[in-house]
Amino acid sequence: MSPHLIGVALALGAAWFYGSADFYGGLASRRITAYQVMVISALIGLFTMTGLAIVWGELWPAPHMVVWGGAGGLVGTLGLIALYRGLVTGRAAVVSPVSGVIGAAIPVVFGALTAGLPGVFQMAGFAVAIPGIWLVTMTSADESVGSGDGFSLGVLAGVAFGLFFICIAHIGPGAVFGPLAISKASAVLLALALVAITRVRLPSFKDNPTAILAGALDPAANALFLMSSHYTRLDVAAVLASLYPMGTVVLSRLVLKEHIAGLQWVGVILCMAAIALITL
Repeated sequence: MSPHLIGVALALGAAWFYGSADFYGGLASRRITAYQVMVISALIGLFTMTGLAIVWGELWPAPHMVVWGGAGGLVGTLGLIALYRGLVTGRAAVVSPVSGVIGAAIPVVFGALTAGLPGVFQMAGFAVAIPGIWLVTMTSADESVGSGDGFSLGVLAGVAFGLFFICIAHIGPGAVFGPLAISKASAVLLALALVAITRVRLPSFKDNPTAILAGALDPAANALFLMSSHYTRLDVAAVLASLYPMGTVVLSRLVLKEHIAGLQWVGVILCMAAIALITL
């Protein structure tokens, strides 16, 4: 298998884990605040990545890995908080598509400026993926795209996710779990600071198993994305990982028995076509 195809497979695995983590994180945000969810999720991710780094015998990450990992943790946490707040306030129809499209577009622009344009098939795949991501996350038609807080939260989440992909990809080859442990450490500090500022109590791990599950799934997605960026272009890995809403929609159907609208099925088809084009 070529390095590009390995990168594609890893990025698709990351998309599934990101979508699963967002689904369970959104469920947890119905019980506690997004800040509390992030405390649990980030701590679980920190323990997981630290443990794996020790088991794999990874040395302390190089300085540039610490910087990029820490920066990724901060912007990724801000993105997840914005996304969770949007989901729990009933603005999913605006927040999800806006965040998904912007989060995919930023690495594409960055990749074009730093590494040049990708191949024709990849560019066609990007062009198909963007509307596919938008449509697959359209959960209702009762909100307009410009609806106040929903749009703002979507833009914030999307910009944060796009920057997160860029930061994680810049960790570079070598250590995987150590830099991601640094990323989760910075996420823990930010989440704890937000909990203190908003004066909400520290969450209970025992009473929030869905937040724990989200915390286990998210670092797995990060590891897969980081490894994917070692095998293929950043923009390819980021766009494929940005197909994570398909995982969220599938789980919503299987677990919550939510109806999948016709336009969402069109989005799924477009996303599948985008995967085929990018793979070529």
